[in-house]
Amino acid sequence: MFSRAAYLTALLTLICASHASAGLSITVPGTKWCGPGNIAANYDDLGTDREVDMCCRAHDNCEEKIPPLEEAFGLRNDGIFPIFSCACESAFRSCLTALRNGHSLALGKIYFNTKEMCFGYGHPIVSCQEKQADLFETRCLSYRVDEGQPQLWQFYDLALYTHVSASEKDSRD
Repeated sequence: MFSRAAYLTALLTLICASHASAGLSITVPGTKWCGPGNIAANYDDLGTDREVDMCCRAHDNCEEKIPPLEEAFGLRNDGIFPIFSCACESAFRSCLTALRNGHSLALGKIYFNTKEMCFGYGHPIVSCQEKQADLFETRCLSYRVDEGQPQLWQFYDLALYTHVSASEKDSRD
């Protein structure tokens, strides 16, 4: 079965490749850092959606990442987008979630529901203990590990984005 994430990633890849070949860049409207690459003139250059852009800028500048078609930390990235450490992805998710607005919700859903993995340093994974599923796919949220083995760099599933929008929160209060 073809997963939704694989389909959306393939679609984003096609769009990004066609825009790149035409010399165009793709960023989320109102931002200069949210998208493949950035269109900022310098580090302090932010779009009109400053808070979301600051989340993306911090994420883009995260040092623990595996560039496309390269190897780092003993892991290989065969994709066309970087794979970030789980710590970087967690910080990005927390930043977007803290904003609690429509733009951060939309960006979080697009990003985390199309990106499938991050990497981290831990004991070898034995199996998945807790799963998260939606209509199209299942991802692992927690793992059973072999603590008797030395830690190593390995890939982990990224949780799907389930941020609650401000209007949904208000309606429950």
